[in-house]
Amino acid sequence: MEDRFISTKLKELEQAIEEAKRSGTVYRPEHKGFDMAIYSAQIEPLIKELSLIEREMPQQQKQRFASLKEQVKRELP
Repeated sequence: MEDRFISTKLKELEQAIEEAKRSGTVYRPEHKGFDMAIYSAQIEPLIKELSLIEREMPQQQKQRFASLKEQVKRELP
């Protein structure tokens, strides 16, 4: 798997997480959580796609992906 492809997908995941955090806080200020529409449409599919190729990732990208997945778990309601 090409590193550039993986890097692009990880960047997309990071951006989607940030967008979901911002949007979730705007719509539900009492909850610090995700906008679930963004989670369902963008974050979940990216995590599934990256999980399929996780074994082929260089160690640094694996660690970054693991960190992003952990961040998503913490933010989910």
